[in-house]
Amino acid sequence: MASRRVQLIIALAGPPCSGKTTTAKILANKLGMKFLDTDYLVESASGCTIPEIFAEKGETVFRKLEKQELLAALKNDNSVIALGGGTLIDPDTLQLVMSQCTVFTLTAPAEVLTLRNNCERPLATNDQAFRNLLAERNRHYLNLPGRIDVSQLSPEETAQEICRLIRKEALSR
Repeated sequence: MASRRVQLIIALAGPPCSGKTTTAKILANKLGMKFLDTDYLVESASGCTIPEIFAEKGETVFRKLEKQELLAALKNDNSVIALGGGTLIDPDTLQLVMSQCTVFTLTAPAEVLTLRNNCERPLATNDQAFRNLLAERNRHYLNLPGRIDVSQLSPEETAQEICRLIRKEALSR
């Protein structure tokens, strides 16, 4: 009897500066999966940086591009996708990701995230704007599954914790 291979898409969600991209790269490598990053995909497809898209076309156009690239990314089984900090704010996008992915949400207190911020984000060009962005989005992050507080974890440790949680879930089936 042939064994059936499980197809898995892992999505890392959470606020900016929570380590989604770095952790997703490490996790994909550990699991032998493809690494995808929605911010990188948007920049590659548009030929512009995210700050340029926001400055020249606005957030609405950026979110549309982001959703297009996410839809394409979701066609890649056995992948780890680092989502942008605001990707799951849109209810339709949230539902799409929740229906097709195993979601882990990386979290940390605002003070920790602010220390990590380089103020080069289009919606957070200074510490106060960044704190305001975090406060505005926090209610969305609180409702996401697979929450992992990364304030005391390195990206490597975070990836190890996600692997542990995946194994635990697989064993409970």
